Amino acid sequence: MVVWEQKLYHAMFNALSDAVVFTNCQQKIQLVNAAFLTLFGHAVAEVLGQAFDVLYADRADNTVQATIDDHGDVAETAKPFDVQYRRRDGSSFIGETMVTVVKDVEGHRVGSLVVIRDITARRQADSLLQANLARLAKKHRYEAIISSVAHSVHQSTSLQAVLDHAVDAMRTHIAHIDGIEIFLLEGQEAVLKAHCGLPEWLVAEIQRLPAPQGYTCWRARRRC
Repeated sequence: MVVWEQKLYHAMFNALSDAVVFTNCQQKIQLVNAAFLTLFGHAVAEVLGQAFDVLYADRADNTVQATIDDHGDVAETAKPFDVQYRRRDGSSFIGETMVTVVKDVEGHRVGSLVVIRDITARRQADSLLQANLARLAKKHRYEAIISSVAHSVHQSTSLQAVLDHAVDAMRTHIAHIDGIEIFLLEGQEAVLKAHCGLPEWLVAEIQRLPAPQGYTCWRARRRC
């Protein structure tokens, strides 16, 4: 019966799709499953008895051990956290990691069970999504500015009023902005026509500048 149970546990352990590592209280690797061997590319003999930090992309990373220390003797599974790991071939990946304290029948901690899932593709997709959302937000802000200025053009016959309204629109739709300047080309000079957030001494210095390429330019100073 005991032999059958051991075979069953071994089969269940290796059937898990995520990489699983059992370490003792000294963070030495005692057991790994088949998914671990596939993910990391190591042979069993190469990792058994090794310190867990041999798996880190940066061996100075102490994330897993710190999480175990924070656990103390609590048996609940920790919340997932990301760790940068390194495969046998030198490539690295982001592993979503969960650590569970393992106890014996008397309640004494005998080690930790570390479950690792490669989420590199997911994190890359998240980054791409965030970049696309940022681009869409930027596009929306500029469209709002253009719409606001276009409305002003239709509502006013004064060019200065339109430029002033453009400054207001940019301040409304561009976050963390310190100063805006709008220049119009007059001959060989760019003449400051509308602005906000500029000190008087700077306004006096940039009233007329050598003309840039084009007919109109505006510049926004943004805080980091």
